[in-house]
Amino acid sequence: MLGNNTAMKDLNEMFRVRGASKPLKRGRVLISEPFLQDGVFHRSLVLLTEYSAEGAIGFVLNKPLDVAIHQLVDGFPHCDAAVCLGGPVSPERLHYLHRIPGVEDAIEVKKGLWWGGQLKCIREGIESGSIHSDQIRFFLGYSGWSPGQLEEELGRNAWVVGDMNAAVVLSVSPGGWNEMVRSLGDAFRSWHIVPENPHWN
Repeated sequence: MLGNNTAMKDLNEMFRVRGASKPLKRGRVLISEPFLQDGVFHRSLVLLTEYSAEGAIGFVLNKPLDVAIHQLVDGFPHCDAAVCLGGPVSPERLHYLHRIPGVEDAIEVKKGLWWGGQLKCIREGIESGSIHSDQIRFFLGYSGWSPGQLEEELGRNAWVVGDMNAAVVLSVSPGGWNEMVRSLGDAFRSWHIVPENPHWN
């Protein structure tokens, strides 16, 4: 069993993969390194929906909640779309990513994928059947970084930056971290042998 922070640091160094990250930008995915034990970010995939000198905003894709959107929003039509914990900031606030062109006030995160927009448009589309559950994913809360904070975390190798196409973003499963790491190639093979709890031996 690991006895102290120095041992944890040495183990982290042993499994570190250098030179693998893509540059930070809107639409990229943060992949947590296997030793990051910080609650919602443990083995998480975070889609960046905003990145600038003023900081970053994103949503955890692979932490589903056992609740339906019509249970959260009064009068909302029944919809089987996933509801996820988007991050630790303002967990009472609802957000959504979708592949529905033309939603008023929506922000395009990457080609074919939008963030937010008028909830009335979403509601009406679901009611009419023109919007299907695989076209949208809801989130409670979000992940946020102040200026320079995410860069500092990258400097500590807390994250690797990757890419994911729009269709995959809305279909990420709870096991999506393993699938994403596998797609990164042989350089990350060692990450799969790290136990869920690094204090286990």
